[in-house]
Formats: sequence, C-alpha cells, structure tokens
Amino acid sequence: MNDNCVDVRSRERERLGKYTVEKLVDFFKSLEPKKSQQELTIVEQMFKEIKNTEMDSLEEKLRTKLFINGNEISEEDIKLYEESYKDKEICADSHPNIFKWKQLVVLVSQYKK
Repeated sequence: MNDNCVDVRSRERERLGKYTVEKLVDFFKSLEPKKSQQELTIVEQMFKEIKNTEMDSLEEKLRTKLFINGNEISEEDIKLYEESYKDKEICADSHPNIFKWKQLVVLVSQYKK
C-alpha cells in the first residue's frame, strides 16, 4: 500500500510481480483477445450504415434546395464537399440531389477561382 502497488499472482499462484494501478490496467488490456476479421467486418458495416443515414439526411435536405443553406453556395457546402464528398462516388439513382449538388459545388468553385 505504501508503494501504491498491487502484488499480482496467476491462478496457479505464480507471482507475476508488483504493478501500479495504471500498469495493472495496461496489463489487463494486453490480455484482451484480438478482434477477429469477422468482428472487424461487422463493425465496418455498422459505420457504413450510419454514413448512409447521413447521406440520406443530406439527400432530403437538398431535395428542395440547390445548396445546403438555400440557392447560394456557402462555406458549409465547400467544407462538406472537401471533407466528405470530393473523392466519393455518388450514385445518381440512389442520391440524385447529392449528385447534382456535388456537380454544382465543383462548377461554382471553379468559376469563382
């Protein structure tokens, strides 16, 4: 207790050594099994579905507007395009409004240069 350490032993009563609480937590974390490829794939699919939900939300927002805040391009449009849609292929059939928006952002941005 005076050293703020814990004396750790295995189930077989083998002494593993003294650990500070922080080092003991790290030790326990190192014992966690690695995630399988199947688990990693499932988690990736979950995040992909969340991103699709974000796209659906943007699609709905652009249903009645040319740009995010109306009929004028804004910094928000440019920022969203640069961060999320610049290199992303948009399917015109499933997200026609985002498809048009992306083309407009590129055209207006080039025109302003």
